[in-house]
Amino acid sequence: MKAFREDLTTYLKSRAEITSHIGTGVNARMFPMIAPPGTDTPYIVVTQISSNPDYHHSGRSDWNTEAYQFDCVAGNPDEVTTLSDAIESVLEAAVGTSIGDNSSNLHSVALNDVSEDFANTGQTYRRMVDLTFNYTLSA
Repeated sequence: MKAFREDLTTYLKSRAEITSHIGTGVNARMFPMIAPPGTDTPYIVVTQISSNPDYHHSGRSDWNTEAYQFDCVAGNPDEVTTLSDAIESVLEAAVGTSIGDNSSNLHSVALNDVSEDFANTGQTYRRMVDLTFNYTLSA
């Protein structure tokens, strides 16, 4: 859901552990799906992988499950690892709280996958972290 994605990115952009790497406010280098050409590193690209409402025998519940990939890109392997680890730890620490303007209640965060690569053309390191979230939206 769009509301949860907005809450997720707003929350990450409010955390010093993240903004110390990507900047703050409108200058924060966090982008949906693709970074603009020539973006300075480090930056984060957030891509939704899946979104599934939760159903029970009695029908749809108010719980939702969404998976996102966070592509962290930096000029060296230490910074890309520090940034991706910060995303994971900040979001795990938010479990049990309400995040963002839409009051997404974050119930769980699960790490699905971590992979890394190096782009020779841009001399950048990339670490992709896939996380799955269970949440409800406050009414």
